[in-house]
Amino acid sequence: MYSPREIYQFMTSEWFRSIMNESFYKRHMESEDARSPFNDPESIIFLEWLIDHNYIIAEYRSDHGSDNEIYLISTLGHAFIRHYKKSLKFRFYAHYQFYKTLYWILIASAIGSLIANYITYVYYIIVK
Repeated sequence: MYSPREIYQFMTSEWFRSIMNESFYKRHMESEDARSPFNDPESIIFLEWLIDHNYIIAEYRSDHGSDNEIYLISTLGHAFIRHYKKSLKFRFYAHYQFYKTLYWILIASAIGSLIANYITYVYYIIVK
C-alpha cells in the first residue's frame, strides 16, 4: 500500500515520464537489446502495485522471440494526477482513505496480538 503522495510523485517524475511509450524487455529482466528501467526490487514492486491498481497500463508485445512491454498512464492515472494537483479536497480525501486503512490494519494487528497472548497464557496455565 502506497500513500497518495508517493503515487503522485512517481507518476509525475521526470524519470517515469522519460520511459513512457518506450519499449523495454520485460519488466524485471535484462536483455542484450534493451535494458529494463526497473532494475531494483522496490521499483518493480511499486510498478506492479500501480499496474494492479490500474494507474498504469503495461502493454505486452510478443514478436518472434522478443517479449517487450510499454508503459502508459491509464485514465485513472490521468484523473488521479489532475485531481491531486488541483483539488485540496481530493488530496485530503485520498490521504484520509489511506490513513483510515492504516488505522484498521493497526487495530486488527493489535487485536490479533492480544488474542495470541491470551492463547499463549491459557496454554501456559493448562500445561503447568
